[in-house]
Amino acid sequence: DVGQLVGDYLGAAAAVERAAADAEVAKRALERAAKLVEVGGLARSEYERREAEHKRTLSEVTTARAAMTNIERKLQRFGLDADDLTRLRTSSGDAAAWSRTAVRAPFAGVVTSADVAPGEAVDTTRELFTVVDLSTVWVIGDVYQKDIASVRRGQEAAITTESYPGDTFTG
Repeated sequence: DVGQLVGDYLGAAAAVERAAADAEVAKRALERAAKLVEVGGLARSEYERREAEHKRTLSEVTTARAAMTNIERKLQRFGLDADDLTRLRTSSGDAAAWSRTAVRAPFAGVVTSADVAPGEAVDTTRELFTVVDLSTVWVIGDVYQKDIASVRRGQEAAITTESYPGDTFTG
Protein backbone atom coordinates (compact mmCIF):
# COMPACT_ATOMS: atom_id res chain seq x y z
CA ASP A 1 0.00 0.00 0.00
CA VAL A 2 2.79 2.43 0.87
CA GLY A 3 4.61 1.68 -2.39
CA GLN A 4 1.44 2.39 -4.39
CA LEU A 5 0.86 5.64 -2.47
CA VAL A 6 4.47 6.73 -3.04
CA GLY A 7 4.00 6.29 -6.79
CA ASP A 8 0.69 8.13 -6.67
CA TYR A 9 2.27 10.92 -4.62
CA LEU A 10 5.15 11.42 -7.04
CA GLY A 11 2.67 11.51 -9.93
CA ALA A 12 0.53 14.04 -8.07
CA ALA A 13 3.57 16.20 -7.29
CA ALA A 14 4.50 16.17 -11.00
CA ALA A 15 0.90 17.10 -11.91
CA VAL A 16 1.08 20.10 -9.53
CA GLU A 17 4.33 21.28 -11.13
CA ARG A 18 2.91 20.81 -14.64
CA ALA A 19 -0.30 22.66 -13.76
CA ALA A 20 1.66 25.50 -12.12
CA ALA A 21 3.86 25.85 -15.21
CA ASP A 22 0.78 25.93 -17.46
CA ALA A 23 -0.80 28.57 -15.20
CA GLU A 24 2.33 30.72 -15.42
CA VAL A 25 2.34 30.52 -19.23
CA ALA A 26 -1.38 31.39 -19.34
CA LYS A 27 -0.80 34.34 -16.99
CA ARG A 28 1.91 35.77 -19.24
CA ALA A 29 -0.27 35.27 -22.32
CA LEU A 30 -3.10 37.11 -20.55
CA GLU A 31 -0.78 40.00 -19.61
CA ARG A 32 0.45 40.27 -23.23
CA ALA A 33 -3.14 40.17 -24.49
CA ALA A 34 -4.12 42.98 -22.12
CA LYS A 35 -1.35 45.20 -23.53
CA LEU A 36 -2.29 44.35 -27.10
CA VAL A 37 -5.97 45.11 -26.48
CA GLU A 38 -4.98 48.56 -25.14
CA VAL A 39 -3.19 49.45 -28.37
CA GLY A 40 -5.80 47.83 -30.60
CA GLY A 41 -3.56 44.99 -31.73
CA LEU A 42 -5.85 42.21 -30.42
CA ALA A 43 -9.59 41.63 -30.41
CA ARG A 44 -11.37 41.78 -27.06
CA SER A 45 -12.73 38.26 -27.65
CA GLU A 46 -9.17 36.89 -27.87
CA TYR A 47 -8.33 38.58 -24.55
CA GLU A 48 -11.41 37.00 -22.95
CA ARG A 49 -10.40 33.59 -24.33
CA ARG A 50 -6.95 33.94 -22.76
CA GLU A 51 -8.52 35.10 -19.50
CA ALA A 52 -10.71 31.99 -19.42
CA GLU A 53 -7.64 29.84 -20.19
CA HIS A 54 -5.78 31.42 -17.27
CA LYS A 55 -8.69 30.73 -14.91
CA ARG A 56 -8.86 27.14 -16.13
CA THR A 57 -5.16 26.59 -15.47
CA LEU A 58 -5.49 28.07 -11.96
CA SER A 59 -8.33 25.64 -11.34
CA GLU A 60 -6.11 22.76 -12.51
CA VAL A 61 -3.42 23.83 -10.01
CA THR A 62 -5.98 23.79 -7.20
CA THR A 63 -7.28 20.37 -8.23
CA ALA A 64 -3.78 18.90 -8.50
CA ARG A 65 -2.80 20.30 -5.08
CA ALA A 66 -5.95 18.84 -3.51
CA ALA A 67 -5.14 15.41 -4.95
CA MET A 68 -1.58 15.66 -3.67
CA THR A 69 -2.77 16.71 -0.20
CA ASN A 70 -5.14 13.74 -0.08
CA ILE A 71 -2.26 11.35 -0.81
CA GLU A 72 -0.04 13.16 1.72
CA ARG A 73 -2.62 12.50 4.44
CA LYS A 74 -2.70 8.81 3.55
CA LEU A 75 1.11 8.63 3.68
CA GLN A 76 1.10 10.40 7.04
CA ARG A 77 -1.14 7.65 8.39
CA PHE A 78 1.67 5.25 7.45
CA GLY A 79 4.10 7.30 9.53
CA LEU A 80 5.70 9.65 7.00
CA ASP A 81 6.04 13.20 8.30
CA ALA A 82 6.39 16.52 6.46
CA ASP A 83 10.19 16.17 6.23
CA ASP A 84 9.82 12.69 4.73
CA LEU A 85 7.40 14.03 2.13
CA THR A 86 9.78 16.85 1.20
CA ARG A 87 12.67 14.39 0.82
CA LEU A 88 10.46 12.11 -1.25
CA ARG A 89 9.48 14.93 -3.64
CA THR A 90 13.05 16.16 -4.04
CA SER A 91 14.86 12.81 -4.12
CA SER A 92 16.14 11.66 -7.46
CA GLY A 93 16.92 8.18 -6.15
CA ASP A 94 14.94 4.98 -6.17
CA ALA A 95 11.34 5.58 -5.10
CA ALA A 96 11.03 1.87 -4.27
CA ALA A 97 13.07 2.48 -1.11
CA TRP A 98 10.16 4.57 0.18
CA SER A 99 7.81 1.60 0.01
CA ARG A 100 9.37 0.37 3.23
CA THR A 101 8.11 2.06 6.32
CA ALA A 102 8.71 1.97 10.05
CA VAL A 103 5.85 0.63 12.09
CA ARG A 104 5.20 2.91 15.05
CA ALA A 105 2.87 2.28 17.96
CA PRO A 106 0.36 5.04 18.72
CA PHE A 107 1.55 5.03 22.36
CA ALA A 108 4.71 4.34 24.37
CA GLY A 109 5.02 0.82 25.64
CA VAL A 110 6.87 -2.46 25.57
CA VAL A 111 6.78 -4.96 22.70
CA THR A 112 5.71 -8.25 24.25
CA SER A 113 5.22 -10.18 21.03
CA ALA A 114 6.58 -9.84 17.48
CA ASP A 115 5.03 -11.98 14.76
CA VAL A 116 6.94 -10.56 11.78
CA ALA A 117 10.50 -10.61 10.44
CA PRO A 118 12.41 -7.59 9.08
CA GLY A 119 11.79 -7.14 5.35
CA GLU A 120 8.72 -9.37 5.33
CA ALA A 121 5.80 -8.17 3.20
CA VAL A 122 2.68 -7.62 5.28
CA ASP A 123 -0.82 -6.27 4.83
CA THR A 124 -3.31 -4.45 7.02
CA THR A 125 -5.14 -7.61 8.12
CA ARG A 126 -2.23 -9.11 10.02
CA GLU A 127 -1.25 -8.37 13.61
CA LEU A 128 2.50 -7.70 13.68
CA PHE A 129 3.28 -6.75 17.25
CA THR A 130 1.72 -6.69 20.66
CA VAL A 131 2.63 -3.53 22.56
CA VAL A 132 1.56 -3.01 26.16
CA ASP A 133 1.70 -0.08 28.53
CA LEU A 134 3.40 -1.39 31.67
CA SER A 135 3.17 1.84 33.66
CA THR A 136 0.39 0.18 35.66
CA VAL A 137 0.20 -3.57 36.20
CA TRP A 138 -1.78 -5.96 38.36
CA VAL A 139 0.07 -8.49 40.46
CA ILE A 140 -1.74 -11.57 41.67
CA GLY A 141 0.06 -13.37 44.45
CA ASP A 142 -0.46 -16.09 46.99
CA VAL A 143 -0.23 -15.44 50.72
CA TYR A 144 0.43 -18.28 53.11
CA GLN A 145 -2.43 -18.91 55.52
CA LYS A 146 -0.20 -18.13 58.51
CA ASP A 147 0.58 -14.65 57.05
CA ILE A 148 -3.01 -13.58 56.21
CA ALA A 149 -3.39 -11.68 59.52
CA SER A 150 -0.42 -9.45 58.50
CA VAL A 151 -1.98 -8.32 55.20
CA ARG A 152 -4.09 -5.12 55.15
CA ARG A 153 -5.87 -3.16 52.41
CA GLY A 154 -3.67 -0.27 51.17
CA GLN A 155 -0.53 -1.83 52.62
CA GLU A 156 2.66 -1.46 50.53
CA ALA A 157 3.98 -4.63 48.95
CA ALA A 158 7.44 -5.45 47.59
CA ILE A 159 7.41 -7.58 44.44
CA THR A 160 10.34 -9.53 42.96
CA THR A 161 10.33 -11.48 39.71
CA GLU A 162 12.56 -14.02 38.01
CA SER A 163 12.59 -11.95 34.83
CA TYR A 164 14.20 -8.98 36.66
CA PRO A 165 16.54 -10.60 39.17
CA GLY A 166 17.80 -8.20 41.82
CA ASP A 167 15.02 -5.65 41.14
CA THR A 168 12.27 -4.99 43.68
CA PHE A 169 9.04 -3.29 42.64
CA THR A 170 6.72 -1.67 45.16
CA GLY A 171 3.06 -1.03 44.99
